[in-house]
Amino acid sequence: MNCATIDATESALRVFREVCSIPFGAYPSIEERRGIPEGEHVDRYVPPSVGPDVFADRLGDWLQEFPVAILGGCCGTSPGHLAAARRRSMMESSGEIDRQSA
Repeated sequence: MNCATIDATESALRVFREVCSIPFGAYPSIEERRGIPEGEHVDRYVPPSVGPDVFADRLGDWLQEFPVAILGGCCGTSPGHLAAARRRSMMESSGEIDRQSA
């Protein structure tokens, strides 16, 4: 799943979980597109709708909930967003974060 909003991506992951027997991944767009007509191309900077920690939390939730093979980011994500997501996944895999009690 590529370049859909973070909420639309999560909805698609729910469907994929039910119907796909092959590995799948997701690269959500986090651009703040309020006020921009849907599907309109913009040739300028569009700020992200969520910060790195929120992005990392959502991807961390997806790692727990869905059988994703790869996660990343599309429009609006920055190296900081991806670094936060990586830190979060490393902390979870090392046991530093207990998602059940969070």
